[in-house]
Amino acid sequence: GRQIRDWRIATTGSLEVQGDADNDYYKFCFSNEMARFTPKWVDFTIRKGQIAGNMNIARAEHIDPIEQKIAALRLSIDSLHDAQQRLKIAEKDHRATIEDSNERILLWSVFEVIAFFAMGIFQIFFLKRFLERKTFA
Repeated sequence: GRQIRDWRIATTGSLEVQGDADNDYYKFCFSNEMARFTPKWVDFTIRKGQIAGNMNIARAEHIDPIEQKIAALRLSIDSLHDAQQRLKIAEKDHRATIEDSNERILLWSVFEVIAFFAMGIFQIFFLKRFLERKTFA
């Protein structure tokens, strides 16, 4: 197929493709060849519909101002929806990181408590043995 866009080192990007009646089938290919040591995450949204700034159904002077405002509001709402979805994903990732950190902290704390009691028992045993062997004469 035809390659529309290639992002090699980009961290973010946006692409709008205007379809036509003859071509309603699109194929998306992702490659992870640049990743050597860390995984790369790809997040994308596919939206089908009229682009608000590109109304080819009528000329700009023939479109009612209310329809122009509605189209602009729809674009803003779509942008807010995308931002909300990104925030939900980021919140989920951060929550997973925090849960993992909490688990590690809990395990380390349990290890510290066990080590603390073991050291206390060892000190009591060592001091008792040390004092029993000493003769005060």
